[in-house]
Amino acid sequence: MMRFLFVKSNKPMSKLIMWVLNEPVSHFAIYFPSHKSVFHSSTSGVRAILDKDFFQQYEIVFELTCDNGLSVDGIFSKISKCYMGKAYDYGAFLFFLPIILAKKMFKYSYKRNLWSKRNKYLCTELVEVIKLNLSLDIEWPERLDTITPYQLYLIMSQSKKLQ
Repeated sequence: MMRFLFVKSNKPMSKLIMWVLNEPVSHFAIYFPSHKSVFHSSTSGVRAILDKDFFQQYEIVFELTCDNGLSVDGIFSKISKCYMGKAYDYGAFLFFLPIILAKKMFKYSYKRNLWSKRNKYLCTELVEVIKLNLSLDIEWPERLDTITPYQLYLIMSQSKKLQ
């Protein structure tokens, strides 16, 4: 079983993200209870940390569970291989600031994060392995670096295969 976590924390950056976006979460992570590990991309890069350490730092706001009989070990291995140790995409994060203001003020929409870098990842981009390896009844956005964690939750919560 995998759990998709949409979380917040008491850290200033989490509070700032939620305030600017006017959304209830600031972060996304993938939890593998059988491995006692949580994958996420934070300012220190993509990593897996022990669940007890993650839950000391973050509060779950929304959660979706995937238990469709697929090999959790296979997905865990693919996520580790694709993302472990990769850098956080600061450029992609900073791109959101002017875009969010334009979106709020002028209803501007965008389909591409112009400052996104290959092999650097925002937390929402970690779901790419899930997108490619699980057959979920979801209409995914073209790019995962253009959505917020809450937008990702809204997209994923539409799946009948996730609880």
